[in-house]
Amino acid sequence: LPAVSSRLPSAPADDPAARTDWAVLLKACPTARVHADPRWLDVVARAFRAPGAFALARDPSGAVCAGVAGYYSRTLRGARVFHSLRHGVLTREPAALGPLMAAVEADCRSRGCTQAVLGGAPELLPGPYRASVHTTLTLDLAGGPTSLWDGFSNKVRNIIRRAERGGLEVSRDLAHLSTFHTIYARAMTERRANVRALPFFRAIFDVFGADARLYSAVAAGRSCGAMVVVSA
Repeated sequence: LPAVSSRLPSAPADDPAARTDWAVLLKACPTARVHADPRWLDVVARAFRAPGAFALARDPSGAVCAGVAGYYSRTLRGARVFHSLRHGVLTREPAALGPLMAAVEADCRSRGCTQAVLGGAPELLPGPYRASVHTTLTLDLAGGPTSLWDGFSNKVRNIIRRAERGGLEVSRDLAHLSTFHTIYARAMTERRANVRALPFFRAIFDVFGADARLYSAVAAGRSCGAMVVVSA
């Protein structure tokens, strides 16, 4: 089995070698999602002061073949927890996943963590793991705007046309970020889901720069809907 090297810096920016290794692994995993971008560790560090971490598995030649990127945080009761990025488990060799998870578990125990939450693993390993499911909706943009429009139902197209006739416009002005957060917080509260504070979203735009965009639906000068889009 591949050897496992755990390198867990206090912050990802403090270990350029680990970030370079992660970038190589990310490039070698074409199905990896934007949630595996290590810049999310910078966002979390800025918004929550949570230290980031990398754990890397290497094959006999020394090349990185699997890894985990995540951060440490504390619960309301003060217990320490490790969270990977949402798709922060990458692997080129399935055989490396088991030793990698064992190394992460050992490291978390040595740091006094009571729980490790890992997202994006290609399979559920045997052992004391509990699976949770997140639904991802994929919008195919490869066919261009015409194909996208034709894919909508007549009802959706009529709703869009009615909104356009009513003067609704789409803005990319970050001045609408506070209004976006108000809408987002209300929606997440209704779903009894976790609400990220506004500084978290400000950190996204600070860290990702031009790769982060805010789209706001504005009618009569008032934002009535919005979404944040991040690309890698």
